[in-house]
Amino acid sequence: MASYVHGTAAYRVKPQTQKASQKKKEKTVVKKKRHQKVKMSMDFGSLVYFSFAVIISVCACVCYLQLRAEVTQNMQTLAQMKASLYDLEMDNNAMESTIMMSIDLDKIKDIAMNELGMMYPTPEQIITYEIEEDNYMDVYVNIEELEE
Repeated sequence: MASYVHGTAAYRVKPQTQKASQKKKEKTVVKKKRHQKVKMSMDFGSLVYFSFAVIISVCACVCYLQLRAEVTQNMQTLAQMKASLYDLEMDNNAMESTIMMSIDLDKIKDIAMNELGMMYPTPEQIITYEIEEDNYMDVYVNIEELEE
């Protein structure tokens, strides 16, 4: 028969035995472990997807590092070539200056007139022509025909 208690008195609770509380703790521990296993486990599709993503990322990093190394190498080669070009230009300018200083125009004139028999042209030997706007001249006949 069910009894109904009036008033404010609290029910008397039976003290739990140590075995019952330990069983509850074990059950909660087992539930937590199962829950963690479920959280940590991945299905095969997710595993393949993440593996593929990691492989692609690693390949991209390797390619990037190779390109950076190639760019660095090309920059070093360019710097060496620029230095070599500068040295060659300096040598070329020095040679040109040496050549220009060694040329004596008066000596060339003396050799041409005295040894080779060259002379200044006479007015009859000089042929003049007018330059058109194009600043070049087309020759349609042989020059030898003009001299005759």
